[in-house]
Amino acid sequence: RRRPEIVPAGTMPAPPEQTPLLGRATGSELRPTSPETGREAMRTPASRDRDDDAKGERGGGDDRSVEMASWAGAMDAERREWLRSGAVPADYPGPVAMDWPELLGIVEERVKPERAKLGDNGDARRRKEKWWLWGRYTPALFAAIDGLEQVLVISRVGQQASFTFSSASMVYAESTVVFPLINYTAFCTLQSRPHEIWARFFGSSMKDDLRYSPSDCFETFPCPDGWETRPALEAAGKTYYEHRAALMIRNEEGMTKTYNRFHDPYENDPDISRFRELHATMDRAVLDAYGWTDIPTDCDFLLDYEIDEATWGRKKKPYRYRWPDPVRDEVLARLLALNAERAAEEARAGETSRATRGKSSPESARSRYRQAPPSRSNLMIAEPEPLWPTLDD
Repeated sequence: RRRPEIVPAGTMPAPPEQTPLLGRATGSELRPTSPETGREAMRTPASRDRDDDAKGERGGGDDRSVEMASWAGAMDAERREWLRSGAVPADYPGPVAMDWPELLGIVEERVKPERAKLGDNGDARRRKEKWWLWGRYTPALFAAIDGLEQVLVISRVGQQASFTFSSASMVYAESTVVFPLINYTAFCTLQSRPHEIWARFFGSSMKDDLRYSPSDCFETFPCPDGWETRPALEAAGKTYYEHRAALMIRNEEGMTKTYNRFHDPYENDPDISRFRELHATMDRAVLDAYGWTDIPTDCDFLLDYEIDEATWGRKKKPYRYRWPDPVRDEVLARLLALNAERAAEEARAGETSRATRGKSSPESARSRYRQAPPSRSNLMIAEPEPLWPTLDD
């Protein structure tokens, strides 16, 4: 699993109405000179050559509409135009990207050439023109995590369905699914085998890896009643999380290697054995929260899928430390039944609400159910209003 890509600027990107600016125009080029510090730009050799060529083509650069202007004396319309262009007069009081020339140099050398390869549609032209900006803004995500110190995340594609907490101040790549959840009750519920079974059943795949889609894997998942306030879930999730973190630090191994050892039938390290026991404890807490005390949590090292022993050779076999198929099937059947039950309850509540109002609103009239994939189930899968915001970005 790849780590989320992080922009080392220390801040989240601003919403569109506060678009970060490239620099201030002083003389014949953009520089980060500010009235307070008078800092000069540290331009890369590539940018310097491009600037020199551009000056030659335009005869030395005679467009000084921004360079000769004053932010303090400009009208609102003129200020808005400068903000849209990314270049502002030298007396602009706010920060600009070129105030951090070393960081901007990295972006110019690594991002700008890739943006130049994009096509010619409207979005591609915007990204090429504003190469120093994020390609896409996610204001809903920023609003959901505002004020949080940490969030729960999972890689959109990965062999292990592994959740972890991460700082809310990071800037995440599209390949990371972010949940504005901060408690171990949520971690315990989503990291447990019942949720993994659900996710692997309804999620798609990329090669042998799970492709975790929140709309398919998360929004339809029927969480246990009152999961947010169950002490057993909090305690089991916290113990498991802290043991896993200590294990990774002690062995100087990431999540992928740690779980590879977790599923290795030949791995008998005491810390890994304890890790497996804590996962069973977490599963027990989740099953008990559903009231399914009759479901066993015993696991075994079983192949994740059938292989041809004659042609497999010396490759590592796809073992997984998991529940036997009958147990997995029983838990999945109960989750599907619970999902269908809640879908029916929501449908009845919607009918009652529309009858009470006499006329349905466009929102209430919109279908909130979809048919499960025919190849997997003929049950109706509910997509109720989630208890928390669900965001793909």
